[in-house]
Amino acid sequence: MTEKTSWLTRCRAWHRAYLRRRSACGEIAQFDDRQLDDLGFIPGDRVFLARNGVAPSAELRGMLARLGLLRQVLGRQARLVELERVCVTCRTRGICRRGVTGSGPWNGYRAFCPNWALLDELVADHTPGRATG
Repeated sequence: MTEKTSWLTRCRAWHRAYLRRRSACGEIAQFDDRQLDDLGFIPGDRVFLARNGVAPSAELRGMLARLGLLRQVLGRQARLVELERVCVTCRTRGICRRGVTGSGPWNGYRAFCPNWALLDELVADHTPGRATG
């Protein structure tokens, strides 16, 4: 009986999250160009944001963890916001998802990630022996 309850509880939680996301996406679809600009998005991102929401992706956390930058970036709010803004509108999440699930050193993000330049800068800042600014 507890297995059924557990399954039912998970289904209810998923459904509540789905309804919250759907509601948020509907609100985003109604944003005008000025509101999108205030958030750092362009009008062309409206449809993508309305479909996918504005929640930061798990792939970004995975990417930062894989590059050894998670703690560093979490302590720098401005950088995290910049990374999230670009990541939210990324159209290569599938490639990213496959890349961050691997192990060991990885620099393949340069081939597809729209955040590659900022990630390179963060990696360089994090490299031992280099002074950070």
